[in-house]
Amino acid sequence: MQYRLRCPVITVRVTYRASVLASWKNMAWFTPAASITTPQTQEKIECWHRSTKSQILLNNYYVSSELENNLQQFVRHYNHERYHHSLDNLTLAHVYYGRGEAILEQGEGIKLKTLAMRRRMHFDRQGRLGTQMR
Repeated sequence: MQYRLRCPVITVRVTYRASVLASWKNMAWFTPAASITTPQTQEKIECWHRSTKSQILLNNYYVSSELENNLQQFVRHYNHERYHHSLDNLTLAHVYYGRGEAILEQGEGIKLKTLAMRRRMHFDRQGRLGTQMR
């Protein structure tokens, strides 16, 4: 008995990822079939396939539904939880849904408040040490 595994999630998510990366670079929206031959797009898709392949080869799957569930979990993690360095440490979903700028601005505000607090703590400590030494 042969099992034929159909994973429509992979093809849909590859298209989703390619369009996210296209919008991130301020390029026109494209379908992967139209511009799949550009080196940058090809490299990103190959990286995606390499990551997916390594995820598949980690375990032995005896039922096709196990493989499908594992791939769905991996795709969910890759799109919604994994931070990408090339996207300024945002997830693909943040960029795709347009929340990227707001998150970066919020992070910048937190960073400035933290630096100001550390600076204040440093000078308070210096002031206490100076009074103790006199």
